[in-house]
Amino acid sequence: MQYTERGDYSQYPSPRAQRRTARTKKGWFAALTASTGLLALLCGGLMVLLCAFVFVTIKSSDAYETGLRYFTSHPVVIANLGRPIHDGLIPTGSLKRSAVGGHADLSFSLSGPKGKGQAHMVAIRGATGWTLYHAEWTFKGVVTQLVTPYGAPINPYVEPEALPGSRPCSGPACGGATSY
Repeated sequence: MQYTERGDYSQYPSPRAQRRTARTKKGWFAALTASTGLLALLCGGLMVLLCAFVFVTIKSSDAYETGLRYFTSHPVVIANLGRPIHDGLIPTGSLKRSAVGGHADLSFSLSGPKGKGQAHMVAIRGATGWTLYHAEWTFKGVVTQLVTPYGAPINPYVEPEALPGSRPCSGPACGGATSY
């Protein structure tokens, strides 16, 4: 650098240019932060909508309603919870339906004046509707295998036709009219 009489400070930016550069850097940082936050909020919102859609789909299914009617009318569940019995907000499990059948493996919570419990069910859909093959009730850590509408303890590996005295479930506990 060569010194002149006036002084050569051209290599240094002016204070005005320094302020403009600082504002530009701050602007980019603010824009990047805002867009990242907006993207995170959008992804979170989509996840919430997807979960809500899945829960509503399960809760509005015939399989869920069949299981809910079965558990809320079962004497063991009524004795544990009292009346009225309310279902929980978030059912879990899987539900597969097709034109000719379906399979449901669902768990959901039930609550009443005496406490809360967990219901687990496995149902198969045939030509006449949903049939429960497994129903399990958990209350205060005690797991109870409930009795099926077939009148025998449930074993998910035995077809109902193989049970002695078995008959298809179409009664009110399974969501249909009573006719055998």
